[in-house]
Amino acid sequence: MRHAIAVTIMMILAGGTALAKGKDDDGKKGGGASMDSGDPANTETSDRPKPSEGEDGKPKGDKDDKGDKSDSDADEAAQVVVPVRARDKLVLFADILIGFGQAPVPGPTLTTLSYGYTGKTTAFTFMAGGRYDFSPTVSAGLRIPWTFGSERLLYGSGSGTSVRSQAFGAPELTGEYRVEIQPRLQMPLMIGIGIPIAQGDVSPYSADANAASRNAQRRLQYMADAASGYRDEELFDPKRLPIVLAGGIHYERQALQVHGDVKLIVPIQTSSAPPSVLDPTAAGGTFTGKRIAFREVTFAGLSYDVPVSPKVTLVPAADAWLAWKAINTIEYNSAQGATPSSRWQFVFEPRLGVSFSKKPKITPSIGYIFPIGGHLADGKVSALELHADFAF
Repeated sequence: MRHAIAVTIMMILAGGTALAKGKDDDGKKGGGASMDSGDPANTETSDRPKPSEGEDGKPKGDKDDKGDKSDSDADEAAQVVVPVRARDKLVLFADILIGFGQAPVPGPTLTTLSYGYTGKTTAFTFMAGGRYDFSPTVSAGLRIPWTFGSERLLYGSGSGTSVRSQAFGAPELTGEYRVEIQPRLQMPLMIGIGIPIAQGDVSPYSADANAASRNAQRRLQYMADAASGYRDEELFDPKRLPIVLAGGIHYERQALQVHGDVKLIVPIQTSSAPPSVLDPTAAGGTFTGKRIAFREVTFAGLSYDVPVSPKVTLVPAADAWLAWKAINTIEYNSAQGATPSSRWQFVFEPRLGVSFSKKPKITPSIGYIFPIGGHLADGKVSALELHADFAF
């Protein structure tokens, strides 16, 4: 996997360098500047004809001399470099994730007592937040999640009945610093920390009848994590203090944007309570709570702006990511030596957005998250994502 990440980053860097070099070579052939810093003087050259050199004594470009004006406009068009798009200083967002299926949970899948998956669940995760740029290179962000849903129970005295629950997630604070490698190539570095107030029990199972509602909340958090394609575990882990480190390479060229990122999630246990199971004997193994868990997610994606009018732009996009659950918050060890489920999960999400340029700039989008193979595909998990950005 490390080799795959390295190759991806090298390809993006090589592509960005080649594109930048190609643009420099074009500028040299036309005698113009190779970069545009926003100063109009950077698009002028010393060998441009003086205004007094017009054949009729008038400055070139005058309305009466269309031929000279046409030549001058052509020269300037050849020299102008399209600037990097400006970032909006403040962006707020709202997101609704509607997940379906059976989320994987720690343990085996047994005939009499299913520990391997939740019951069939429909979950709605609402998220709000935003980010603010303090400078061209420094930003801060916030995400606040909340989920509610309904699960058809597979085990216990309520087997076959539906249970409704709701659970508040762990709000996440982030800070980002962007390193400019080239005018169109940046390396964002991010650190995040979650506020450990996510609702739910340590375990989705318990022999304590009084903990039934907290168990249901924990299973709902598992479903919310599964519906997101395992990309945002830090938002859905009860009794955990999540630390997040991330970095990537982002490239843009006019309408095209390409990115590759790696995120490391380290949920640290804040409760000393051991995981409790309803029937350890029937489970056929042991459950162990890990003080420190670890998950790594590698992302790649692209988007392309397609103008349909001066004020409206279509934005088709696609993202894919590979999640590696190196250490789960609860690990299950089979007493019969059963083969554990895969710790890898590949997920794909196509999206379509529409951007309206009038301030505040609003960009709604719709996406569909679906796993390719892995534990999530076995549970038939998928999700519809509705998202909207509001830029100021």
